[in-house]
Amino acid sequence: MKNSRSSQEVFDYVVSKKAVMPRTALRYAIEKMSANLKAEAMEKETKKING
Repeated sequence: MKNSRSSQEVFDYVVSKKAVMPRTALRYAIEKMSANLKAEAMEKETKKING
């Protein structure tokens, strides 16, 4: 499916740029995505500290 591939490409791009993207732009970029993808895109990255 081309649409699914396009959606994944957009998601990947948005996630890769979200650190420099204004929050409002991020919200507009993901507004038509599924709830799962929206939640994943809106997650704040947390650094995991090992041991």
